[in-house]
Amino acid sequence: MPELVRAMLIWWERRRRFREEWHFHLSRAASDWESLGLSPGEARRMATRRLGSRQAQRREALRELGADTRGLFALLPIRRIRRSPWFVITVLAALITLTLAVNPARRQVIRTLYYLLPLSGSAPAARLLPLSRSGTVPAGFARLTLWAFLATGFARIAARLAQGGGWRISVYALAV
Repeated sequence: MPELVRAMLIWWERRRRFREEWHFHLSRAASDWESLGLSPGEARRMATRRLGSRQAQRREALRELGADTRGLFALLPIRRIRRSPWFVITVLAALITLTLAVNPARRQVIRTLYYLLPLSGSAPAARLLPLSRSGTVPAGFARLTLWAFLATGFARIAARLAQGGGWRISVYALAV
């Protein structure tokens, strides 16, 4: 987490640098116009006209300073996170939690999730899929899909072990 905070602080500092440089150049241009005898308001208006639109220059300046979105992603430790063995598990847990949080029939979903797992026994007569009429979608399809994923996973683990792969990656695959 400290790396993330450090990256955000660097990024905000770069954005602040653009703001300071813009105000510096604007005040310099205004002082040039004031030295020619214009009032401070007129000088500021002429300086703004002379420098051009702040937004037009902002995008290019932020890109050069590395303070745009691409620069932020370059600072973040994303590459190391994607290689983390906990990344897949964390993303799956977050997606499941989000799905359950936004589902209006979450009690029914939580009660019936157990019956979708392999080796859990037969499903009760109640609907397995919330918000659908009974018998509309076959509940056995979800069970079949999970069994297919499980069989594919075991086949990949067995193939890796047969090729002389390490046992640690197999234990990780079983955990996932």
